[in-house]
Amino acid sequence: VMTLLFGGYDTTSITLSYALYLLATHPEIRNECLKEIDTVFPKSTNDEQLEDVFVLDDPALQLPYTQAVVLETLRLYPPAPMTFRTLEKPMELDGKHFPENTSVTVPIWSIQRDARNFPRPLEMNPRRWIRHRRNNCVDGESKWEERPLRDEEEKEDVVGEDTIPCANRDAFCVFAAGARNCVGRKLAMQEAVTLLAILVQKLKFELVDEGYEVKPKLSSVVQQPHDGLPMIISAR
Repeated sequence: VMTLLFGGYDTTSITLSYALYLLATHPEIRNECLKEIDTVFPKSTNDEQLEDVFVLDDPALQLPYTQAVVLETLRLYPPAPMTFRTLEKPMELDGKHFPENTSVTVPIWSIQRDARNFPRPLEMNPRRWIRHRRNNCVDGESKWEERPLRDEEEKEDVVGEDTIPCANRDAFCVFAAGARNCVGRKLAMQEAVTLLAILVQKLKFELVDEGYEVKPKLSSVVQQPHDGLPMIISAR
């Protein structure tokens, strides 16, 4: 429990900071995100109802577009830009032999910004992760749904829109993978999507300077904005 609570608060706050920055610099994405949030969780004028209104059991089903914003943020700005492993047994990789007990660095930042894994890697595009819902949605449901692992966009879904290949889940390693992956992955996503939805619906975040560009810096094992990411916050 202590690992879940204290190991995740710093990385979640870093993720939310970058997500708000990306939404401020991509107003069309922010508007689509806000539209989904207001549809699924209509804005309440009573702050006491806040806890009852935002109950996310499954962000991928309830707020898929908002979750895609979080995933794309994690892809572009992973809080931990690298991780390390020690080989428990020898292995062959790309024609090279690595003996047991070899220390291996996994460059998460570089992997997730590699065009071979994510075409147009520096572009913020939630549609890597979602697509228009194939079945008709009812009132109170998002018009978006999570893209299948091997999804190919159908023509009728992209008329007049730019297309982008489905996200490569195998190259998305912000939570690591295998038996030693992040134990708090599900909690982290529920927490980040819920908090982002509340912040975006209740407040408006704007850059202090239109020409501002975030500059990540390494701080211990995580990276974060070098200047705390100053923003103008106002009630929506």
